[in-house]
Amino acid sequence: MKPPPKTVSGFSLIELLICLVVIGVLITLAVPASHHQRVTGEMVGTLSNMRQLHLATETMSLETYRAGG
Repeated sequence: MKPPPKTVSGFSLIELLICLVVIGVLITLAVPASHHQRVTGEMVGTLSNMRQLHLATETMSLETYRAGG
């Protein structure tokens, strides 16, 4: 009886390079999108703070007007 032929399992160098290129392209596409989301989040937070400051100023102004008038 002949022993069964040995099969080589694993990835070739070309397959590994292609995987690295695909990962690099995906990272290149993901970085600007995440930056845009971070900037948008900061803008929403700033607008919320401005709205709260406006409401507090308006409330204080109305209370001062009522107390003095």
